[in-house]
Amino acid sequence: MDKKAISKKLDRISRALLEAKTFYEMWWVLRGPTRPKYVDIMNEYGSYSRALITTTFYTTVIALYKVTDKRSHNLEDVFKSLPTDKFTVDDVQSYRAVMAKHKKIIKAVGILRNNAFGHNSVSLDYDAAFTKAGFVPNECKEYIADLVTMICAIYSKHENLVHEAFFKSKAADELESVFQELMNHAAKAG
Repeated sequence: MDKKAISKKLDRISRALLEAKTFYEMWWVLRGPTRPKYVDIMNEYGSYSRALITTTFYTTVIALYKVTDKRSHNLEDVFKSLPTDKFTVDDVQSYRAVMAKHKKIIKAVGILRNNAFGHNSVSLDYDAAFTKAGFVPNECKEYIADLVTMICAIYSKHENLVHEAFFKSKAADELESVFQELMNHAAKAG
């Protein structure tokens, strides 16, 4: 595979990974350590908050699935295509080790996407899909961070550019600002 084709695959994977990272960070604001700070305002806007929690998590899962989906541009295709003049066998093995480290979450993402989010399973209802997946959303944080580090390392060798800036997102900060504004508004009204 030529350099342009590899770049195209990396770009597609990077966009999916940025989407996953952005929506996970938003979900983390709603469900992570900052949750107690916003729980009162989230309760006041209950339907909105529940929809936001659901859609940020849903989008995280769908986007993470795109990174390893075997039917499209995925990381394994990239690993197989990396030119040996720039990437050693050890490089590729280290990339595969990252994926092996996260095998459980990759499988869980596939189960959720294929049985709860992307398709409706006849044999597995929504709750059963989560049970089967054994999915713990907090595990996404390390997986996403490792994927970002790996993609940046591949870009660095493949195109001699640093790619970390691409993965910066202000969405979580902006979401916190929205909740802060709502809290300020509620305090003035109350």
